[in-house]
Parts: sequence; C-alpha cells; structure tokens
Amino acid sequence: MNFDGQTVVVTGGTRGLGAATTRAFLDAGARVHATYRSDEAAAARFAEEAGAPQERLVLHRFDVADHE
Repeated sequence: MNFDGQTVVVTGGTRGLGAATTRAFLDAGARVHATYRSDEAAAARFAEEAGAPQERLVLHRFDVADHE
C-alpha cells in the first residue's frame, strides 16, 4: 500500500478503528486529516503517539453529525 503524495480524511480518526485507519494511512505515506468530536486531550495524545509521520497528520475538531 503506497499513498505517498495522497491526502485522506478519516472521520473519528483518533479513536478505535478510525485511529487504526489513520495510522495505516500515515504508515503508507499519506497526509491524513483526522476528525474528532470532543476530547481534545485524547486527540493531542494520539498526535504525539503518531511519532515520525506526525508532520503529515492534521487534526480537526467537529461533529460530522451536526448540520451546523
């Protein structure tokens, strides 16, 4: 799997299956925009634990179910 130069968006990308998906895309070379709903501290920990590919990880806080 090679995603060098590609950009992906992972909703719920800092917990559970979303976190695993985010890590897999980072490991494959992608730039990842990962969303989270509310736990900023947990999202920050996730970003710290991402390690070397952290420069390709961008976190966004919002609720995809909220129309506003």
